[in-house]
Amino acid sequence: MDLEKKIGLPGLAKTINEQFGAVPLGYIDEVGVTPNLRLRGLGKNLWTQAEEILAERGCQVIVARSRPDVKIFNWWIRTGFQIIQKYGGDDKRVVIARAISL
Repeated sequence: MDLEKKIGLPGLAKTINEQFGAVPLGYIDEVGVTPNLRLRGLGKNLWTQAEEILAERGCQVIVARSRPDVKIFNWWIRTGFQIIQKYGGDDKRVVIARAISL
């Protein structure tokens, strides 16, 4: 899987296939809002628009890389994302995914 190579996590393809099946997926690497514009819903709007575009293109699963210590992380979990793999060592990032629900 190209995504597995891109983000450097061996076994990611197997994990995704076990949890979601071999379905088309979309990947979002980084989404951020500058500090002076945070807490206005802009990040959530970006995610909603990205999900709509992915759904229009036939994707059934959305996959992203994040850190659990960012403010929007709890929103992702509340909206159905689940941690599917963690980076090792001191890297605190995780890969999250959920079915596209549009």
